[in-house]
Amino acid sequence: MCTLPFLQAAENLISGEVTEPWLLSSNRKSVGDTQRFAKENGNEMVRSYTTVVQLDMLVFFHKWDEAKRLLIECGDLRPIVIGLFHVVRFTFQEALISLKLAQIESGWSARHKWKIRARKVMKLMKGWLKKGNVNCLHMYHLLVAEHSILCGKTKQAEESFKLVKSCFTLLLFLDYVL
Repeated sequence: MCTLPFLQAAENLISGEVTEPWLLSSNRKSVGDTQRFAKENGNEMVRSYTTVVQLDMLVFFHKWDEAKRLLIECGDLRPIVIGLFHVVRFTFQEALISLKLAQIESGWSARHKWKIRARKVMKLMKGWLKKGNVNCLHMYHLLVAEHSILCGKTKQAEESFKLVKSCFTLLLFLDYVL
């Protein structure tokens, strides 16, 4: 059941029949509507997985207002998906969406609120890195680059983007060697 949101996302992207693929719903019987399924069955894990996939899709399609709504509505998913890669993915998406909202919000207080939320989540991710979780290193560097852009520190942003690139180069090298 936990693979259902991923299957739905792939189905929506491949079919071309769905005009809003981030909703993760379909008329096809093979997949169904993952959010509806999660609500009807009280399955918090499927709801959480679906939310993470929806956030990924909303970021991919630059639907920031809908991402904001979903992020506020879903609450903190980390206690539900603890120990799974979804916790890192959700944390990354939360910070990235918060940084983007801090850029596009109209009022100073709203921008400030989103910037503080992003910094708080980035601090959490930095703690994971200090404890040895290297799987989120490239995500953290990307967030630092986006935060630097938000603060007008273009040189620091450029350095962080270079670090993201070096992380991917290292991963490609290790994949080739192994």
